[in-house]
Amino acid sequence: MLSFSDIVVLSRSVLNVKFLKNNYPIGVRWNITEQCYRKCLYCEVKNYQINEELSTGEVKAIVDQISKRAVCLIFSGGEPLARNDMGEVIAYCKKKGIKRIELNSSGYGVKEKIKELLPLTKLKLSIDGPESIHDKMRGDGSFNIVKEASYAAKNSGIKVVFNSMLTNQNLNQLDFLVKFASELHSQITFEPLRNLSLRKDVYELRPTREKFVEAVDKLIVLKGRNSSFIQNSVKELEFIRDWPHGKQFSCAAGKLFCVIRPNGILESCDHIIPLSNSFASEKQELNILKLGFNKAVSMLGRPFCKGCGCEGAIKLSRMMNSPFSSISDIWQEFYILTKS
Repeated sequence: MLSFSDIVVLSRSVLNVKFLKNNYPIGVRWNITEQCYRKCLYCEVKNYQINEELSTGEVKAIVDQISKRAVCLIFSGGEPLARNDMGEVIAYCKKKGIKRIELNSSGYGVKEKIKELLPLTKLKLSIDGPESIHDKMRGDGSFNIVKEASYAAKNSGIKVVFNSMLTNQNLNQLDFLVKFASELHSQITFEPLRNLSLRKDVYELRPTREKFVEAVDKLIVLKGRNSSFIQNSVKELEFIRDWPHGKQFSCAAGKLFCVIRPNGILESCDHIIPLSNSFASEKQELNILKLGFNKAVSMLGRPFCKGCGCEGAIKLSRMMNSPFSSISDIWQEFYILTKS
């Protein structure tokens, strides 16, 4: 759950970006590897493999630059814990004073490497539903792995948040998913399935528009009943429900957040192509090791899309477009969480 210091840092950072025109991102998601032990049905990573990965020394060199100003660093993948040096990298981020260090995981390796994860501010684990559905999406034994990972993290004092991608396999499991999170006194975020590659097998997992809207409307009701366990705000759920046909806003990618690929290339977002008339064309790769993080950020292109259902992107985009209303939402969420 959000702490008082989280609220203060977010509020101050958003207002600085909005009114002082600070182009430095609040959050950086680092897809530090594309190695993974699972082949999840809707995952795109296996289609865009980059064989090059930064060495431990190169990773630390980039952390040195990020640590000077970024608020939050999120490690993702692939499976970040597939890297043998992940514990060393996390410890180094802590040493360099990064305020928020988060890690997205399938749960694989969490239990075995739990001591290395103690500096984390948050561990986000993917969950698709009860065992039969989760294992169908991710492979046999996956459900037990994520369950053991969540208990190991909670017992070690690491904040756990779950993430669930809404597919035609789990729309009737929303009560289960919220209860699963509540039993660990954790929160869960919900996101729509994004078929970036237009793969037929991924497309077939998408629910019908009617069923999807019905499911998100139910989440809005559940949010009212279990506000402390669903991390999406009501306004974010409404955006997800209506996307891409509802009210649009300028995306915060390249402004409030950016993405680092496994080989050290910086992008505004890994789901879109930057505008061709931006400082960095879609053909120009922004190599952080060559340019430095600050310069690469200054050359980032802005995305041309109708937004997405990513909870973090929606939150930051709303902050950029309507800072006072979004900060008010965050303070309201904080009040609800502390009273629940």
